[in-house]
Amino acid sequence: PGSVDELEAMTPEEAMADVEQVLKKMYPKTYVPPSAYKVTYWQSDPFSRGAYTYVPVGAVKSDYDRMALPVTGDSAQDEADMKSQRGMA
Repeated sequence: PGSVDELEAMTPEEAMADVEQVLKKMYPKTYVPPSAYKVTYWQSDPFSRGAYTYVPVGAVKSDYDRMALPVTGDSAQDEADMKSQRGMA
């Protein structure tokens, strides 16, 4: 699909067929279909609401650990944590 909206409108089978079409072009001699797959719809998921985490080159395990910390409810602390995750602190 060309956009998230297009993906969200597809069934899991349609999305996988689209992905397979690309993979078959990239690996015409070696492509093997997966034994199983899961299509996620992050944009419509009420818990992620389209969010994702970008981890830059050079990240270390402690960066992942920090992103896994719960939101505290303290708006000043939470804002500082979010800025830190985005490399703005």
